[in-house]
Amino acid sequence: MFWKRKEDIRISSIGLISVPPPKKEFETMLQILRDAEKYDNAGEMEVSKDTLNTLCEFINRYIHT
Repeated sequence: MFWKRKEDIRISSIGLISVPPPKKEFETMLQILRDAEKYDNAGEMEVSKDTLNTLCEFINRYIHT
């Protein structure tokens, strides 16, 4: 599930600050990690490992672009 997060306004010691929403790539990485955790909790270790390998490949592509 992907959704758009709005910019977050927070109060800090220096005043109001604006926290931008995460990039789409980071939302995708987080979702892949959650999927791996879901499979791990269900006892599907091989699927979880494959999902984590997919996450590693995604991160490597992100780093090298």
